[in-house]
Amino acid sequence: MTTKDRTRTEAIRRRANEERRRDEALRRRRRLLVQIGVVVGGALIVVGGVLAVTGLSSQAREASTPSIRTTVTVAGTAAVPFVVEGSTVRIGEPDAPVELSIYEDFSCLHCQDLDAAIEPVLPELIASGDVAVEYHPMRVVTNFGTRAGSAATCVAVGSPENWMTVHAALFAAHDAASDAWSYSDLRGFVADLGVTDEATLDCIESGRYAPWIEQNTRVAAAEGVTATPTLLVNGEASDIRSAEALTAAVEAILATDD
Repeated sequence: MTTKDRTRTEAIRRRANEERRRDEALRRRRRLLVQIGVVVGGALIVVGGVLAVTGLSSQAREASTPSIRTTVTVAGTAAVPFVVEGSTVRIGEPDAPVELSIYEDFSCLHCQDLDAAIEPVLPELIASGDVAVEYHPMRVVTNFGTRAGSAATCVAVGSPENWMTVHAALFAAHDAASDAWSYSDLRGFVADLGVTDEATLDCIESGRYAPWIEQNTRVAAAEGVTATPTLLVNGEASDIRSAEALTAAVEAILATDD
């Protein structure tokens, strides 16, 4: 590791420690306020407080729900549909004979392995029109999953042409050091990947879509997804974990359709 890298890593760790101390102080204050509310105001104040918080959270989630319908270039093929809605980022033709649904967490090591294994062949499969991929970003391991998920979503909405590059790079970058990255660190990382749109970078730094990632996690759990990665091929659970297995599965489905 170079001196520059060590300095950057130490700075990131210091910021992470400071952030954890701030979070813990905030949690202590919240616990104290709740205790005071129970003692002084009884159940009515507590219920009112919960309702108020719930209302604010609902508004925040609604305000932070991403949505875009556009097209991007994939593996040299222009005008590939790219849609962000509900709890998914979807890329590929709407009538593609093979649809992959991937429930993933940027802080999940097995998700990292899966992405590294199949990412090299996905662009060609998508560009061919044979495969569409529906990504379900969520967080089940560490907060890097929420932060990186939010950052990737900012790119999906604001700079969709860069999304596949950023998506792969965020997985490749995750390790013990990057797990402590702040939103500011993620902004710098994404900018280094070639994303120049200031609105996108500001979105990353603000953590705008963190509530959406957490909401997706709850939605996935309600759908019965209890682990990441979870891969569905045309709605059926699959244990595919290599490019060769994925290509073979796609070819088998296409042969059946013929």
